[in-house]
Amino acid sequence: MSGPTVERREEDGGIVLHPTEELDRAHIELLWAEANRALGRSPRRVVLDLEGVTRVGAGGVALVRELEHRCQRQGVAFSVAGASPAVTGFLAFV
Repeated sequence: MSGPTVERREEDGGIVLHPTEELDRAHIELLWAEANRALGRSPRRVVLDLEGVTRVGAGGVALVRELEHRCQRQGVAFSVAGASPAVTGFLAFV
């Protein structure tokens, strides 16, 4: 069994962060570290790619909201992409 991973890539002046499998406690620290590195590069936008993410825990929701607020404060566009209907619904609900 492998540990959590977060893929990070640059696209069109922005940064795409893609956690694998779940957005749970195991991924939060790793994703937050990648997000901090990304924001330190002053991108035009940050995209959180949730394609393939099957579960989002309460801490994951808090991270998404905090990342969104931090991007807003820094004038960086933020979006979530690739989320399944279940994950999208959960994020919209809370």
